[in-house]
Amino acid sequence: VPDKVAPAEVAVAQLKAEPPMPAVAQAGVTWDQLRQAWELERKPARKTIIEAKSSIDLFTSQVDKPVDQLVKRDFTSFKTWLLAQPGRGGGTLSAASATKRLNLLKTILAIAADNDVIPANPAAGVGVKGGKDSDRQPFSKADLDILFTPQNLPEAQTDRLLMLIGLYAGARLNEICQLKGTEIVKEDGIWCFSVDDQGDDQSVKNAGSRRLVPLHAVLIEAGIVELAAQRGSRQLFEDLQWTETQGWSK
Repeated sequence: VPDKVAPAEVAVAQLKAEPPMPAVAQAGVTWDQLRQAWELERKPARKTIIEAKSSIDLFTSQVDKPVDQLVKRDFTSFKTWLLAQPGRGGGTLSAASATKRLNLLKTILAIAADNDVIPANPAAGVGVKGGKDSDRQPFSKADLDILFTPQNLPEAQTDRLLMLIGLYAGARLNEICQLKGTEIVKEDGIWCFSVDDQGDDQSVKNAGSRRLVPLHAVLIEAGIVELAAQRGSRQLFEDLQWTETQGWSK
Protein backbone atom coordinates (compact mmCIF):
# COMPACT_ATOMS: atom_id res chain seq x y z
CA VAL A 1 0.00 0.00 0.00
CA PRO A 2 1.56 3.33 -0.97
CA ASP A 3 2.33 5.88 1.73
CA LYS A 4 -0.20 8.61 2.28
CA VAL A 5 0.64 11.87 0.50
CA ALA A 6 -0.14 15.18 2.14
CA PRO A 7 -2.85 17.23 0.37
CA ALA A 8 -0.43 20.14 -0.15
CA GLU A 9 2.03 17.85 -1.94
CA VAL A 10 -0.77 16.57 -4.17
CA ALA A 11 -1.74 20.15 -5.09
CA VAL A 12 1.87 21.05 -5.94
CA ALA A 13 2.21 17.94 -8.12
CA GLN A 14 -0.99 18.79 -9.97
CA LEU A 15 0.18 22.34 -10.62
CA LYS A 16 3.45 21.03 -12.06
CA ALA A 17 1.65 18.51 -14.24
CA GLU A 18 -1.03 20.83 -15.61
CA PRO A 19 -0.19 23.68 -18.01
CA PRO A 20 -1.04 27.18 -16.82
CA MET A 21 -4.30 28.71 -17.94
CA PRO A 22 -3.82 30.86 -21.05
CA ALA A 23 -4.15 34.60 -20.79
CA VAL A 24 -7.49 36.05 -21.83
CA ALA A 25 -7.77 38.81 -24.42
CA GLN A 26 -9.13 42.10 -23.18
CA ALA A 27 -12.76 42.12 -24.27
CA GLY A 28 -13.73 45.08 -26.44
CA VAL A 29 -10.22 46.03 -27.51
CA THR A 30 -10.25 47.62 -30.97
CA TRP A 31 -7.86 47.77 -33.90
CA ASP A 32 -7.67 51.52 -33.42
CA GLN A 33 -6.45 51.06 -29.85
CA LEU A 34 -3.87 48.49 -30.94
CA ARG A 35 -2.64 50.76 -33.71
CA GLN A 36 -2.28 53.70 -31.33
CA ALA A 37 -0.26 51.53 -28.93
CA TRP A 38 1.97 50.48 -31.85
CA GLU A 39 2.48 54.12 -32.87
CA LEU A 40 3.39 55.08 -29.31
CA GLU A 41 5.96 52.30 -29.01
CA ARG A 42 7.47 52.23 -32.50
CA LYS A 43 7.20 55.92 -33.54
CA PRO A 44 6.66 55.01 -37.22
CA ALA A 45 6.90 57.47 -40.08
CA ARG A 46 3.73 59.18 -41.29
CA LYS A 47 3.69 57.08 -44.45
CA THR A 48 3.90 53.85 -42.43
CA ILE A 49 1.01 54.98 -40.22
CA ILE A 50 -1.11 55.62 -43.30
CA GLU A 51 -0.19 52.19 -44.69
CA ALA A 52 -1.08 50.57 -41.36
CA LYS A 53 -4.49 52.26 -41.30
CA SER A 54 -5.10 51.16 -44.88
CA SER A 55 -4.07 47.57 -44.09
CA ILE A 56 -6.40 47.46 -41.08
CA ASP A 57 -9.26 48.85 -43.19
CA LEU A 58 -8.67 46.19 -45.83
CA PHE A 59 -8.54 43.43 -43.23
CA THR A 60 -11.69 44.54 -41.41
CA SER A 61 -13.52 44.85 -44.74
CA GLN A 62 -12.98 41.11 -45.19
CA VAL A 63 -13.00 39.85 -41.60
CA ASP A 64 -15.85 41.25 -39.52
CA LYS A 65 -14.83 39.98 -36.08
CA PRO A 66 -13.76 41.58 -32.79
CA VAL A 67 -9.99 41.59 -32.24
CA ASP A 68 -10.28 39.25 -29.25
CA GLN A 69 -11.95 36.61 -31.43
CA LEU A 70 -9.44 36.56 -34.30
CA VAL A 71 -7.68 33.29 -35.15
CA LYS A 72 -4.93 32.34 -37.57
CA ARG A 73 -7.40 31.16 -40.21
CA ASP A 74 -8.72 34.73 -40.49
CA PHE A 75 -5.30 35.93 -41.59
CA THR A 76 -4.64 33.06 -44.00
CA SER A 77 -8.01 33.83 -45.62
CA PHE A 78 -7.10 37.50 -45.80
CA LYS A 79 -3.76 36.60 -47.40
CA THR A 80 -5.55 34.57 -50.09
CA TRP A 81 -7.89 37.47 -50.76
CA LEU A 82 -5.01 39.97 -50.91
CA LEU A 83 -3.08 37.97 -53.48
CA ALA A 84 -6.13 37.98 -55.76
CA GLN A 85 -6.46 41.78 -55.76
CA PRO A 86 -5.32 43.90 -58.72
CA GLY A 87 -1.70 45.02 -58.65
CA ARG A 88 0.21 47.81 -60.32
CA GLY A 89 0.67 47.55 -64.06
CA GLY A 90 -1.90 44.81 -64.47
CA GLY A 91 -1.97 41.35 -62.95
CA THR A 92 -2.56 40.69 -59.27
CA LEU A 93 -0.95 42.10 -56.14
CA SER A 94 2.68 41.07 -55.77
CA ALA A 95 3.87 38.79 -52.99
CA ALA A 96 6.04 41.64 -51.66
CA SER A 97 3.06 44.03 -51.43
CA ALA A 98 0.88 41.42 -49.73
CA THR A 99 3.69 40.64 -47.30
CA LYS A 100 4.08 44.32 -46.42
CA ARG A 101 0.42 44.59 -45.46
CA LEU A 102 0.46 41.35 -43.48
CA ASN A 103 3.64 42.33 -41.65
CA LEU A 104 2.10 45.61 -40.50
CA LEU A 105 -0.85 43.73 -39.00
CA LYS A 106 1.44 41.13 -37.44
CA THR A 107 3.65 43.79 -35.87
CA ILE A 108 0.68 45.63 -34.36
CA LEU A 109 -0.67 42.37 -32.93
CA ALA A 110 2.77 41.28 -31.69
CA ILE A 111 3.07 44.46 -29.61
CA ALA A 112 -0.41 43.84 -28.21
CA ALA A 113 0.60 40.28 -27.27
CA ASP A 114 3.85 41.47 -25.70
CA ASN A 115 1.85 43.86 -23.53
CA ASP A 116 -0.69 41.18 -22.54
CA VAL A 117 -3.54 42.95 -24.31
CA ILE A 118 -4.16 39.72 -26.24
CA PRO A 119 -2.91 36.25 -25.23
CA ALA A 120 -1.04 35.58 -28.48
CA ASN A 121 -0.51 36.95 -31.96
CA PRO A 122 -3.15 35.23 -34.15
CA ALA A 123 -1.30 36.30 -37.31
CA ALA A 124 2.02 34.75 -36.27
CA GLY A 125 3.37 32.37 -38.89
CA VAL A 126 1.20 33.72 -41.70
CA GLY A 127 3.37 34.67 -44.65
CA VAL A 128 3.59 34.74 -48.41
CA LYS A 129 6.03 32.54 -50.24
CA GLY A 130 8.49 34.75 -52.06
CA GLY A 131 7.27 37.80 -50.17
CA LYS A 132 10.81 38.90 -49.33
CA ASP A 133 11.90 38.72 -52.93
CA SER A 134 11.71 41.71 -55.22
CA ASP A 135 11.11 41.88 -58.95
CA ARG A 136 13.55 44.77 -59.07
CA GLN A 137 17.02 43.91 -60.24
CA PRO A 138 20.06 45.96 -59.18
CA PHE A 139 21.87 48.03 -61.78
CA SER A 140 25.14 46.60 -62.99
CA LYS A 141 28.25 48.80 -63.17
CA ALA A 142 27.82 48.89 -66.95
CA ASP A 143 24.23 50.14 -66.49
CA LEU A 144 25.39 52.89 -64.14
CA ASP A 145 28.19 53.93 -66.50
CA ILE A 146 25.60 54.44 -69.25
CA LEU A 147 23.03 56.19 -67.02
CA PHE A 148 25.52 58.63 -65.53
CA THR A 149 27.50 59.50 -68.62
CA PRO A 150 27.19 63.33 -68.70
CA GLN A 151 25.43 63.40 -72.06
CA ASN A 152 22.83 60.90 -70.78
CA LEU A 153 21.88 62.85 -67.66
CA PRO A 154 18.54 64.69 -67.84
CA GLU A 155 18.61 68.34 -68.87
CA ALA A 156 16.07 69.33 -66.21
CA GLN A 157 17.99 70.49 -63.13
CA THR A 158 15.74 68.67 -60.62
CA ASP A 159 15.97 65.34 -62.42
CA ARG A 160 19.73 65.66 -62.91
CA LEU A 161 20.41 66.55 -59.27
CA LEU A 162 18.10 63.85 -57.92
CA MET A 163 19.99 61.23 -59.90
CA LEU A 164 23.37 62.52 -58.77
CA ILE A 165 22.38 62.78 -55.12
CA GLY A 166 21.00 59.25 -55.26
CA LEU A 167 24.28 58.00 -56.67
CA TYR A 168 26.69 59.89 -54.43
CA ALA A 169 24.75 60.24 -51.16
CA GLY A 170 23.02 56.87 -50.79
CA ALA A 171 19.94 58.58 -49.34
CA ARG A 172 16.34 57.44 -49.67
CA LEU A 173 14.29 59.07 -52.41
CA ASN A 174 11.91 60.89 -50.07
CA GLU A 175 14.82 62.10 -47.93
CA ILE A 176 16.28 63.78 -51.01
CA CYS A 177 13.03 65.16 -52.39
CA GLN A 178 11.93 66.76 -49.11
CA LEU A 179 15.10 68.85 -48.68
CA LYS A 180 14.78 72.57 -48.12
CA GLY A 181 17.40 75.12 -49.13
CA THR A 182 18.35 75.76 -45.52
CA GLU A 183 19.15 72.07 -45.05
CA ILE A 184 22.25 72.36 -47.22
CA VAL A 185 24.65 73.32 -44.45
CA LYS A 186 28.37 73.65 -43.82
CA GLU A 187 29.69 71.76 -40.79
CA ASP A 188 33.37 72.05 -39.84
CA GLY A 189 34.14 73.28 -43.34
CA ILE A 190 32.31 70.40 -45.06
CA TRP A 191 29.13 70.90 -47.09
CA CYS A 192 26.37 68.48 -46.04
CA PHE A 193 22.64 68.05 -46.31
CA SER A 194 20.58 67.52 -43.18
CA VAL A 195 18.03 64.69 -43.13
CA ASP A 196 15.37 65.46 -40.56
CA ASP A 197 11.62 65.52 -39.95
CA GLN A 198 11.22 68.94 -38.35
CA GLY A 199 8.81 70.18 -41.02
CA ASP A 200 5.17 69.11 -41.13
CA ASP A 201 5.76 67.80 -44.65
CA GLN A 202 8.94 65.90 -43.78
CA SER A 203 9.49 62.39 -42.46
CA VAL A 204 12.26 59.90 -41.77
CA LYS A 205 12.08 56.13 -41.57
CA ASN A 206 13.16 56.03 -37.92
CA ALA A 207 15.03 58.09 -35.31
CA GLY A 208 18.39 56.76 -36.53
CA SER A 209 17.69 58.16 -39.98
CA ARG A 210 18.19 61.75 -38.80
CA ARG A 211 21.71 62.61 -39.91
CA LEU A 212 24.12 64.85 -41.78
CA VAL A 213 25.26 63.53 -45.15
CA PRO A 214 28.45 65.01 -46.67
CA LEU A 215 28.07 66.36 -50.18
CA HIS A 216 30.28 64.76 -52.80
CA ALA A 217 32.41 67.13 -54.87
CA VAL A 218 30.38 66.19 -57.96
CA LEU A 219 27.21 67.51 -56.28
CA ILE A 220 28.91 70.76 -55.35
CA GLU A 221 30.17 71.15 -58.93
CA ALA A 222 26.62 70.47 -60.16
CA GLY A 223 25.44 73.61 -58.37
CA ILE A 224 23.50 72.29 -55.39
CA VAL A 225 24.98 74.84 -52.95
CA GLU A 226 24.05 77.76 -55.20
CA LEU A 227 20.55 76.33 -55.68
CA ALA A 228 20.12 76.02 -51.92
CA ALA A 229 21.10 79.66 -51.42
CA GLN A 230 18.45 80.71 -53.96
CA ARG A 231 15.74 78.60 -52.33
CA GLY A 232 16.35 79.61 -48.72
CA SER A 233 13.65 78.08 -46.50
CA ARG A 234 11.62 76.88 -49.51
CA GLN A 235 11.76 73.40 -51.03
CA LEU A 236 15.07 72.72 -52.76
CA PHE A 237 13.18 71.07 -55.62
CA GLU A 238 10.13 73.29 -56.04
CA ASP A 239 8.68 71.40 -59.00
CA LEU A 240 7.94 68.31 -56.89
CA GLN A 241 4.51 67.67 -55.38
CA TRP A 242 3.83 66.38 -51.84
CA THR A 243 1.15 63.74 -51.21
CA GLU A 244 0.04 62.28 -47.89
CA THR A 245 0.85 58.71 -48.92
CA GLN A 246 4.06 59.24 -50.87
CA GLY A 247 5.53 62.33 -49.26
CA TRP A 248 7.85 64.20 -51.64
CA SER A 249 8.89 61.16 -53.67
CA LYS A 250 9.05 62.00 -57.35
